[in-house]
Amino acid sequence: MTREQLFNMIEYADDRFLQRSDKNTVSLEKPKKKNKLLFGMWKMQYVAAAVAIVLLTSITAVAAVTMIRRQAELRQKLGIEGKDVPDYVEFDVSTTDVTVPADAGNGDINVTVLSGMRDGQTQIWYFAVSPLSREEAEMLTWYVGSEELGGYRDASPVGWNGIYSAENPRWDVGDAYDESSQSLMLDVRFMMNEDDPHGLNPARTDPIELNIIGAVDIWDEEGYQSGIDEKFLLTAMFTPTVTDVNTRMVSLGNGIPLMNPNTGAQGRITDVEIYASGTVFMRYTIPEDAETMNRYYNEGAAMPNEEYLDLQDNVFVPWSNAADALMLDMTINFKDGTSTGGYVSGRLTYKNGVLEAEGMSDKPIVLDEIESVTIGGQRFLVQ
Repeated sequence: MTREQLFNMIEYADDRFLQRSDKNTVSLEKPKKKNKLLFGMWKMQYVAAAVAIVLLTSITAVAAVTMIRRQAELRQKLGIEGKDVPDYVEFDVSTTDVTVPADAGNGDINVTVLSGMRDGQTQIWYFAVSPLSREEAEMLTWYVGSEELGGYRDASPVGWNGIYSAENPRWDVGDAYDESSQSLMLDVRFMMNEDDPHGLNPARTDPIELNIIGAVDIWDEEGYQSGIDEKFLLTAMFTPTVTDVNTRMVSLGNGIPLMNPNTGAQGRITDVEIYASGTVFMRYTIPEDAETMNRYYNEGAAMPNEEYLDLQDNVFVPWSNAADALMLDMTINFKDGTSTGGYVSGRLTYKNGVLEAEGMSDKPIVLDEIESVTIGGQRFLVQ
């Protein structure tokens, strides 16, 4: 690290990370009646110890300043710098979790949890991994999880919106990777389950120890992932963010009509709910297909395979496709005249006659800046 880089990082520093402590002061007063040679050795040992303390403190301070800078860059990247997003929580980055890699020859890797936020059903964490070369950042896929949370989730470079496949097995890390600190910012999402007291319950506040696996994906001849070649096995503590979850509701009046082309059943989109995390939930009723959809969700596991596939092809898939099309078509309009759209539909759940489609975004939203939503060619004001 050059002197110029160090001074550039200092501007992001908080005084609390750079305070001196009298506890580290070492007295070098000459003891009485000591052999001069022994005293010289004693003095050298204490000087070495003092230098080590200073170096360790300096290294820790520089690491903290680097991660504070990355937090600032993350806010810029998410579009929330200087804006009021109470659901977004930044963590103290004065310390990092130094972890042991699977291959000790690769050296130590630091994992720093930068921030987090949640919506009604999802916990999002943003974290940095360093040091990594750009080659490693582009080649490695990161998986985060534990047995306690029921498995692992993919972590993607922050802001990533590209194609990753057997034909293109490299991540476009963009400015999620920083050359000067050799750090890569990633985000990971976990579903919260209020019925699971041992997993990621919405009420959970205590830190969770999670594994972070950096691996090269292995692909079979047909282009499907068949395994991983693990390069790093890391651990870090992730703290759930507990805040009041803020949303904006958009009522669609009499609703926007939809139809299942396979059965001719009619449905209507009734409302859209927008979370500060950027997640959108679109709800619609399907009274004419309600009975068969209920059977698909509640009895499908016990059905003969042929019957299950028939319901899937003629009921679930058509309504899922309808949700996908509407999510891609929808735009959220802001008071300053800008808009965002192109939402990718995720989970489709069904309960009490209502289908709920989840649309995901890679950026938070400042709820107070939303003016309206355009869907199905119609514009609806936010309540």
